[in-house]
Amino acid sequence: MPEYCDVALPVPLDMVFTYRVTAEATPVVGGRVLVSFRQQRLTGIVVELHDRKPSVATKAIFSALDVAPVLDDQLARRCISRERKDRPRVQDARRISKT
Repeated sequence: MPEYCDVALPVPLDMVFTYRVTAEATPVVGGRVLVSFRQQRLTGIVVELHDRKPSVATKAIFSALDVAPVLDDQLARRCISRERKDRPRVQDARRISKT
């Protein structure tokens, strides 16, 4: 099982955030997770699972909300696309995270 996951959150920052995967929560790429961001809990979309240890301290995810992806591979790749025109808007991430 991968140790870390990159999560796209509905915040106005052009980046993903790395969280530690716990034994109790097994996220899937394209699935939703509940995480801590600043002083609040947010629902985000997992865009990658990996074992690369980040250079900063990481928080653990609270829970995996989906056992199967809610986004297909193509849409999940668009979430982390380098080209701005191909990325979903922040409003799209907010709408998806509320379903």
